[in-house]
Amino acid sequence: MPRPKRGADHGRPRRLRRRPTDPARAPFGSAHFAAVAHLVKAVRTRPLPMNDRTYIFDSELRIWRTPTHDSIAYSDGDEVERRLLSILKQTRDLSSTSDELRKQIVDWPTEYHFSPTRANLLRPFRIDKSQRILELGCGCGNLTRYLGESGAHVTAVEGSVVRASIAAERCRDLANVMIVADSIELFTSAGGFDMVTLIGVLEYAPLFFRGR
Repeated sequence: MPRPKRGADHGRPRRLRRRPTDPARAPFGSAHFAAVAHLVKAVRTRPLPMNDRTYIFDSELRIWRTPTHDSIAYSDGDEVERRLLSILKQTRDLSSTSDELRKQIVDWPTEYHFSPTRANLLRPFRIDKSQRILELGCGCGNLTRYLGESGAHVTAVEGSVVRASIAAERCRDLANVMIVADSIELFTSAGGFDMVTLIGVLEYAPLFFRGR
């Protein structure tokens, strides 16, 4: 059988040359935890001034928005994201280990966004309801859901309004989770955080952030 030509489309949405790496595929060992240490930093941040950014709650999308932010052009594709949102709206068990969502995994997008094993990246960390967590670049909320189930107060920031609304749907029953549609470069908060995560984001930074 002839090999497929390089760059051939095998049904997965094409947004960049590299697809996001699923952390759950990495083996648990010293190398894995070293990678985790680079991706997730437990830090005590100083309170951030609000400056001129005002966040208004969009009750329809269940997200906080700022009038000064235009959604970034990062997407799995309109059809894919509509399908993800539709699945979540019809799902009763939205938990990070949901069998309902596991049964919906049929391709790469559903595996990436619904796989319960992605949370393995965060399981080594002790997270409890006393903590404030800032998740930068939360995507469609797979890891946001896991963080929220710990009871911690989670502020999840996503540059795409559509993906932020999907994350909000995934966490619709978690009152301790706040989804903010804003640039992670410009986002500000009046309070500090005990943990800040930046997972699967740095590789796309040159496309959306100014400077080097």
